[in-house]
Amino acid sequence: MSSSRNYSSPPQDDSFISRRGTLNDAFLARRDRMTSADDEQPLESSRRLRVELKAVVGRNISAWDLTTQATIPADGWTTWSVGDREYRLKPYGVAFVGENTTDREPVVRFAVDRFENGHWIEWNSHCSNRFHDLKWNVSFEMRFLEFDN
Repeated sequence: MSSSRNYSSPPQDDSFISRRGTLNDAFLARRDRMTSADDEQPLESSRRLRVELKAVVGRNISAWDLTTQATIPADGWTTWSVGDREYRLKPYGVAFVGENTTDREPVVRFAVDRFENGHWIEWNSHCSNRFHDLKWNVSFEMRFLEFDN
């Protein structure tokens, strides 16, 4: 079972590291293990998601340095930069939450990489909608808007 990772230095396990244009092995394995059990399921590869990203160097989330929207293929990713730091957001599944089975809302599951030393390093394997990278002092907010198709 995978746990949430928030590395201040590169992980020793190479399965969390990938080169540009590729996804890391731990992420692919986690995405492939998802089933419809427990109200979670993998995203259909034909789906596209629209998300809003906000980022700021530091913790002052009332003055974002970056505010953008992106459309991400379900089996792909989007990248963004804030300050001189580059990050990548990777969707891997969807959960349906709510007390009533007819009123359940989709919650998309994401992992976040940061680019350092020539590689993507997955440092948050189960991100929430708001998080902070302690190593680079960057705050983020991510919001799933809708399925684009």
